[in-house]
Amino acid sequence: MVQINSEQDPREAGGPQPQPPAKDSLPVSPETEFQLRLAEIQNLIDTSQHQQALAELDQALEDWPAPEQQVELLLQRGLAQRMIAPERRYSAAVASFITATEQAKKLANFDALIQALVGRADLLRTSGRDKIYFQSIGGDKRKALKRAQEFLNKAGTYLEKLDGPTIGQHKLLNELALLEKEFVLLTADDAEKLKRLETAEGHEQVAVKLAGQGLEESTDDGQQKAWRDRLARSLTTLGVTLSRLGKLRDAYDAQKAAFDLYDQIGDRRGAGNAAVSLAHLLSGEHDFIREPEPEQRLLPDSDQANAWWQTAFDASTRVEGTQVVVTDPDIYDSIKKALLPGFRDDASIWLDPE
Repeated sequence: MVQINSEQDPREAGGPQPQPPAKDSLPVSPETEFQLRLAEIQNLIDTSQHQQALAELDQALEDWPAPEQQVELLLQRGLAQRMIAPERRYSAAVASFITATEQAKKLANFDALIQALVGRADLLRTSGRDKIYFQSIGGDKRKALKRAQEFLNKAGTYLEKLDGPTIGQHKLLNELALLEKEFVLLTADDAEKLKRLETAEGHEQVAVKLAGQGLEESTDDGQQKAWRDRLARSLTTLGVTLSRLGKLRDAYDAQKAAFDLYDQIGDRRGAGNAAVSLAHLLSGEHDFIREPEPEQRLLPDSDQANAWWQTAFDASTRVEGTQVVVTDPDIYDSIKKALLPGFRDDASIWLDPE
């Protein structure tokens, strides 16, 4: 059962906290200054401060007019617009990704181009989260997924123009896997479900290796953080797929590794999602397509499961006086659905006004 001590923020008990990048007192180049600004904005997104991130992005788009920098900022703005809660801004995110696509084409920046196309696909895949946007594209989930597949196919045509592991390449692999799992939800045929899940696992295993390679080849702190983030995302999605395939112990190992990475880079949303998955795995309630082999079985552990639920709760809220403010409704709703009727709030719950 999740309980809240309203006198203290649970996150004050310890553990790494996200910190903005420290700026050197020595003069820095314009490009370094831009990357520092971008890192600060990314930190706001990672800590679910999407309203502030959007304000910073709008200002940065005025301060940094160079096309190369505009593309990077537009990609981040599309992401923040997709994530902002409680409302979503998918139509605005589409506009950001379209502009980023146009700019990337002019610059022959194929990695950014892939990222923008993947962004469009991601909006279609998750279109049900924004009811207005969903209705504007026809209100048909299967058609939305097929359109998403078209964007990913288009993105794939640019892969041969890339040199070495890139963020765009990784995002494409991740989105291909996530799309397969969305199609799984729309079919009642177990054989098709199994085939799509195995295809998703294949994409995710390649993505994990790619992220590991990118991390090994990183030459600065910014690149290392970016690849740690991508590796964590791959491990999270892989863990979900492994769980559906009955590979419960492998799923637990993947989610735990993802949680540790998210914790290192200060991504509370990512850590919260991994914690939710770990809690589900330890609760003994599984939705797998294939019965686990003996070595892949995982014994339920209610104490550990509750500890992970508490971690997820801490990641999706913040305490302001005697009130608990929900900063991530998606994770918070997952907790409520899993724990009701046992879920109890010991303080007032409010949605974050941003």
